[in-house]
Amino acid sequence: MLMLPAFLLAVTGLTTSNPTIVGEEGRVARPPEGIVRVTRHPFLIGVGLWAVVHLIANGDLASFIFFGSLAVTALAGTVSIDAKRRRALGPAWLSFAAQTSIVPFAAIAAGRTRFKPDEIAAWQWVAAIITYGLFLGGHSYIFGVSPLPG
Repeated sequence: MLMLPAFLLAVTGLTTSNPTIVGEEGRVARPPEGIVRVTRHPFLIGVGLWAVVHLIANGDLASFIFFGSLAVTALAGTVSIDAKRRRALGPAWLSFAAQTSIVPFAAIAAGRTRFKPDEIAAWQWVAAIITYGLFLGGHSYIFGVSPLPG
């Protein structure tokens, strides 16, 4: 159930301009839009969610090391990027960060921004759902294990 949101975050995060992305720092003066309203680190949160779900589902030592490392790297990366942007961009970053959040939907729940699903292009929703479907359907062929029960 949590893999679809992980794919939605990761795919839309990869395809949305965002001042947390290398080379996109100049966007910090613009108001957040699309998936960045949900979380300012959509790709990393998506990868972190993906890793945590796999860690829980598998539960063995190899999975703990592999998926645990990915989860820590992705989630710690959000804090690291924020610190770097705060140092490099100063007040502009503080303004952007005040309108967004690391934790998905926290800025929306706090009233600092509004979720506007129409700001996420239809092709991004479709691309995320297709990618999810391909991985779900091909999981047993690619990785040798079915993610589906039974």
